[in-house]
Amino acid sequence: MVGARNLDEATRDEPLTSFVLFSSMAAYLGHPGQSDYAAAGRALGGFAARRAAQVAGGHRSGTTVSIGWPLWDGGGMRLSASDELAVATLQGMTAMPAETGLAVMSAALRGPPGDRRGVRGRL
Repeated sequence: MVGARNLDEATRDEPLTSFVLFSSMAAYLGHPGQSDYAAAGRALGGFAARRAAQVAGGHRSGTTVSIGWPLWDGGGMRLSASDELAVATLQGMTAMPAETGLAVMSAALRGPPGDRRGVRGRL
């Protein structure tokens, strides 16, 4: 969260086309043992909404996008084999292929606003 605020402040006068925040699905679905991680992700969603309001008011530029990512296949964060099996069995979720993630981000950046504040997706 501090990093997002600092980056926003450092680029406040830059003519940005987009400002993308990477959150986690844990922020919206929860996951055992990840309450702090989930809270940080939710804070990024709130930050995105506030920043979009600043864009609408002419105080910032660039479409604000906050994406709640699932686990990426081949990414830096990995589950143990037993946790991976448990998540797949209990929640029906498997790691998202990188190609899918890139397509989702592209769609989020070009898609219509998700709500009246201009935040394009908490995907």
